[in-house]
Amino acid sequence: MKARTIALSTLLLGTLGTSAQVTVDLDAAQKGKAVSPMLYGIFYEDINHAADGGLYAELIRNRSFEDNDKAAEHWKAKGNAALRLVDKGLLNKAQGKALEVTFNGEGDGFNNEGYWGIPAVQGRTYKLSFWAKGKLKGKLKAFIGCGCGRMEFAQAEFEGKQFSNKWTKYEATMTCNTNHPKALLWFESTGKGKLDFDVVSLMPPTFNNRENGMRPDLASMLYDLHPKFFRFPGGCFVEGQQSPDNAFRWERTIGPVEERPGHWNVNWGYRTTDGIGFHEYLQLAEDLGAKPLYVVNVGIWHGGFTPVDSIQPWIDETLNALEYANGPVTTKYGALRAKNGHPEPFNIEYLEIGNENNQPNPREQSDNYYKRYQLFRDAVLAKYPKMHIIGNVASWGTDDPTWDSKEKVELLDEHYYRTPEWFAANFHKYDSYNRQ
Repeated sequence: MKARTIALSTLLLGTLGTSAQVTVDLDAAQKGKAVSPMLYGIFYEDINHAADGGLYAELIRNRSFEDNDKAAEHWKAKGNAALRLVDKGLLNKAQGKALEVTFNGEGDGFNNEGYWGIPAVQGRTYKLSFWAKGKLKGKLKAFIGCGCGRMEFAQAEFEGKQFSNKWTKYEATMTCNTNHPKALLWFESTGKGKLDFDVVSLMPPTFNNRENGMRPDLASMLYDLHPKFFRFPGGCFVEGQQSPDNAFRWERTIGPVEERPGHWNVNWGYRTTDGIGFHEYLQLAEDLGAKPLYVVNVGIWHGGFTPVDSIQPWIDETLNALEYANGPVTTKYGALRAKNGHPEPFNIEYLEIGNENNQPNPREQSDNYYKRYQLFRDAVLAKYPKMHIIGNVASWGTDDPTWDSKEKVELLDEHYYRTPEWFAANFHKYDSYNRQ
C-alpha cells in the first residue's frame, strides 16, 4: 500500500484565528514492532487518599473512630452533647475505639465533615448505617445538612426505644432534596440519653452498584482507560514501614467492614480503613475488564525484613490469597470468597513477587531477593503451574536494569522515576529489548 500524506489544520494556542499546516506521512506497508495487548494497564496505590476519600465511595471520615487515640477527629459535638472515646465494651475485636455520646437535651447532637465536605446531590439516595448501643429518650434524627445544621437536605429517624444495651446495626436510606458541595452528616436527639456509636457509614450509589463499592465518576474514568491489567494493592503500601504490622495483609481486609481492623498507612502518613480490601480490588479489576495483577510481600518492609530462612508464613499467606481468588468453593478460602458474594473464581493470572525489592541497598529493601523469589515462585507454580510470575529489578540509578540471577524469570517489572522528557526520548526503548 502506498504512503499517504495528510494535511492537518490546527489552532495554535494563544494565537487566535491562526492555523498551521501539519503534514503526517502514513505508510501502512511499513509496520512497527508488535505491541503486546497486555502492555497497557493501571498501577494502583493508596497514596494521597486514593482509597478513603478517593476511589472508595464511603463518605464518612474516621467512621470507626480509630484515627486518633485521644479525640474523635472529624467529628464535632452540637449543643450540650458530650463526645468521648471509649475502649471498653466494644463491637468486636477488630475495633479499638467507639464514640460515647451523651445527649443532655433536645437538639444535642454531633456531626461528621466527611472528606473535605460531603457532596449532597439532589435526587441522589444515600445508604446510612451505624452500630449503636445504649439508651435514649425521644428520637434520634440523622440528616445530611449544611454546616450550621439548620438546613436539612435528607433525613431519617430512629425511635429511642429501638436502642438497647446490645450492639445493633441500624440502617436507613435518605434522598437529598437539593445540591450542596460541602454538607455534613448530622445526628440530633429530641431527648436525653447516652449511646455508643461505631462504624458509621454513608454510601452513595456505587460503580456497577457494588456493595461497599467505588465512586462511579472515578471508577468510570478508569474504565474508560480500557486497561488490560490492574496492578494492586500498590508499591510501598504493600511493604509497610519499620514493621510488617502496617504492611498490607490481605486476610485482614475481607469480610464485613466492621470486622476489618484497618491499619496505619505509615509510608504515606495516614490511616486506612481497608474498606477497599482484597475482595474489592479483585471485583474492581473484573468490573474494569482488566486482569488482576497482585503484588505480594516477600517478607521485606522499609527498614527491616524477615530472615530468608523464616519466610514460609509469607509464602503461605500468598498461597491462601490465591486460593481465595482462584480456588473452587470446596476449598477453605474459595468457600470464604463465595460467602463474601463471589462464588465464581476471580482468576488471578499474574503475580508479582515483591515490590521494588531488588535494589542496590540489600539490607534495607532487598535482602536475598533472588532466593526469596525462587522460594515464592516454586511454591506458587507447584500449585498454580499456569501462573505468570513477575520479578523485580532495580528502580533507581540505571536506565537498563538487569536480572542478575540464574533463576528463570518470565516477566520483569521495571520502574522508572524520570521526567516526561525522558519518557518521550525513550519511546522506542522496548523495540530492541532483550527478551531472552
